[in-house]
Amino acid sequence: MATSGDADAMDASRRGSDSEDAFEDARASDGHGVAGGANPARSDEEECDMDCLVRDTSGTDVRERVGEESPDSAARGERGGGEGAKSPAAALSSLEIPVHFQCPITMELMQDPVMIATGHTYDRPAIQRWWDQGHRTCPVTGARLRHLELIPNHAIRTAITAWAPADVSALRPLASLQQKAAVEILRQSSDIAAFAGGVSTSAPEQGASEDAMQDASTDHPVYTIADGHDEIVWGVDTTPTTLFSASADKTIRAWDIASRRCVQVLEEHTRPVLCLAVCVKHDKLFSGSYDCTVRVWNLTTYRRITSLPGHTDAVRALQVYNDTTLYTASYDHTIRAYDIESLTLLKVLRGHTGPVRTLVSVNDYIFSGSYDKRVCVWPGFSQEVGPSAGSDLVKTLKGHRGAVRALACYPRQQVRGSERAIGPFVFSGSDDTNVRVWNAETLECVHELKGHTDNVRVLTVDARYLYSGSWDKKIRVWDLGNFSCKHVITGHTEAVLALCVMGGHLVSGSYDTTVRFWGVQPDTEFECVGVFKAHDDAVRVLTSAGCSASTVFSGSYDGSIGFWRLPIEDPKNWTPNRSVANGWV
Repeated sequence: MATSGDADAMDASRRGSDSEDAFEDARASDGHGVAGGANPARSDEEECDMDCLVRDTSGTDVRERVGEESPDSAARGERGGGEGAKSPAAALSSLEIPVHFQCPITMELMQDPVMIATGHTYDRPAIQRWWDQGHRTCPVTGARLRHLELIPNHAIRTAITAWAPADVSALRPLASLQQKAAVEILRQSSDIAAFAGGVSTSAPEQGASEDAMQDASTDHPVYTIADGHDEIVWGVDTTPTTLFSASADKTIRAWDIASRRCVQVLEEHTRPVLCLAVCVKHDKLFSGSYDCTVRVWNLTTYRRITSLPGHTDAVRALQVYNDTTLYTASYDHTIRAYDIESLTLLKVLRGHTGPVRTLVSVNDYIFSGSYDKRVCVWPGFSQEVGPSAGSDLVKTLKGHRGAVRALACYPRQQVRGSERAIGPFVFSGSDDTNVRVWNAETLECVHELKGHTDNVRVLTVDARYLYSGSWDKKIRVWDLGNFSCKHVITGHTEAVLALCVMGGHLVSGSYDTTVRFWGVQPDTEFECVGVFKAHDDAVRVLTSAGCSASTVFSGSYDGSIGFWRLPIEDPKNWTPNRSVANGWV
């Protein structure tokens, strides 16, 4: 795991250029680790797996610091059976419990092992009592916690189940794949303020038909928040009928867009899943992970087709080129090109000297942005061209003074109401706070857009404007005709992490947990037409099916997925609902 930046310092200083990537890498590689370092370029040697169990090595009984007695063993003995059954407490008295199976607080066998932000594992009731007493620190290390999320430790659960006799283990069974995918729609009040305050606990009427529930979710709610992932959602991609989400919980979920229900969970990766790409023509889904592999899935059956090994570090970005070639970018500084139909390796592209963060394709070129402050240009390979044709590296675009985290492209298009055409362009956003505009034919920098006061986190473009989102909490709107700053959009109270265009609107997601809709048509130009705090944590990613789409999808640090329809005249009349996945332990 790469750990770079300090989480507490990030909060205090509003996440400087190094801190953002530090926090991102730490959360991606271990679920929700606390970062500790300062270099945004991820080190290959800094791998740390949170599956390991850590407990106090000082010899001090942690219970002394907690001030709590051990949980009542009789309560856990209820599962031991009927009269005469040997209680777990009696069974444990004759066993020597491995130290890594004991809760550091109670020093007893863990019944519901969960990890906290520091990576330490505790029994859920014990750590929950610790927090209920007002503590916001790790009992073992004393470190202040960045968040209070409890992450089920499936590795230690499995180990305890394998070790413990039947009359000792009282662990709840893990949910089946079908149970994990089950989603129950919970209706909400139509008052938007009531929704922001909490989730309704009223369940659908017993006996309600599946079709009726689907119709309700499709026809009435303007938005739905669907819980399912246990960790950060790092990537989302969509087909006309299905949304796919990738998470630090090592899974990919497939969501039916019409019913807003999870229909499948894909569980082959062994580390957090960071990125997705879809090729509808060949019925394939691609996923890149911290386990250094790309997995290939059938879009129809959701079965894994194969795994593409070769990278030696996390796969951070994927790009489908002309429905013929898949490009995979990695923190190992390389890019790999695969033929999509045969899945054969065409090229290994070397030229970057730092982790490769992002990819786009335009004008028969592939552009890659890296922490090495450069944008590299590569040819569009195909099976017909062959793996040995042409030079690997077309050109290196230099000029940025900080890591390049965002790329966007604009193909050559006719200007509305004019005979003049503009483009093609590639835009690069960097930690140096600037956006550079590159002519995608001459590969020269034609503009440097200045104005942001913190690193540029995300870029998106429509027919008229380029939009840049930054850690300075602002969105800048750049006119594609002359690249002047048309407008500065303010409203978010934290860093802007995600941008998307749909149906005449710009949609933004922020660290402040809100999703905001902005009008970009002449009658509502740059006016905020909707502010919704439906997620419980930062909104990390957004996607839609294109500028003309009527639905946008969001992924959050809290593991939830948002489904959003176009705003209507009065947002107070919107009918929200929330979905909660059942059966997840």
